Amino acid sequence: MKVAIIGIGAMGSVYAGLMAESGHEVWGIDLWAEHVDKIKQDGLHLEGASGDRVITNINTSKNPHDAQACDLYVIATKASGVVVYPEVCNLFL
Repeated sequence: MKVAIIGIGAMGSVYAGLMAESGHEVWGIDLWAEHVDKIKQDGLHLEGASGDRVITNINTSKNPHDAQACDLYVIATKASGVVVYPEVCNLFL
């Protein structure tokens, strides 16, 4: 399944990492350029009860349209962040 995670902060990163580990094609979309670039360069570092690991098979972008059509969209931003992604709504229409 192709999945776009909109907002790859604390929770979005967990969703993206676990879905990528499960074999899904994952797109992490965020406006935080340094974070997006760091994941693209070094992989996503996850630490938690299920162990610490680096996940490298996550696609990242600052532009939601780079992911093109996805089977599932997860909006994982703070409520105030939803208005920052008006173009995401067009993906659903």
